[in-house]
Amino acid sequence: MVVSRQDEGRTNQKHRTRRAIIDAAAELVRENRTPSVADAAERALVSLLVEVQADATQPSIDDLVSQAGSGIAARVEAITREMARMVLADEALFRNQVRATQDAWFADQSDSSVPIREGRRLAWIDKALEPAAGKVDARGLKQLRTALAVVVGVEPVLALRDICGLGPKATEQALVWAATALVSQAGLRRTPPGR
Repeated sequence: MVVSRQDEGRTNQKHRTRRAIIDAAAELVRENRTPSVADAAERALVSLLVEVQADATQPSIDDLVSQAGSGIAARVEAITREMARMVLADEALFRNQVRATQDAWFADQSDSSVPIREGRRLAWIDKALEPAAGKVDARGLKQLRTALAVVVGVEPVLALRDICGLGPKATEQALVWAATALVSQAGLRRTPPGR
């Protein structure tokens, strides 16, 4: 039996919905309340809506990197620009997403080893770095992936906007500069041999 990516996505969404409702019910119990399914669903709805809206606003990562070509620097620049533009285009949505995940962290600190977010940015970064797999040192590639996670995403946009007072264009440019500087530092500025 062949499972399509769409079917797999629906299954994953059902699991996330169920998990969100269970987490919301647990939060209500910790508040010494007896939750009904409706109460738990209502509490979970806020974070689920943020999640669904974030999914709906994301472009196809495959299309994005294929347009950039096989050069690592160009691919990293493409994902960094797109992520920054996406956040800047709907800042309130992404600020709400950050708030919802922070609320979840404060509500349940029982297992701090489990990430409270899916880490979509890592999927984007992995796709951008894909041509380098097997062609460069795996440890260095992992280190670059981790460093890029600090530059690509919602939080760096908010830091540049809130702390540095940058406008949208300057924010995008600062993030692209930082991301491509990391690629250059890792020695991946040129297209990998054989591409």
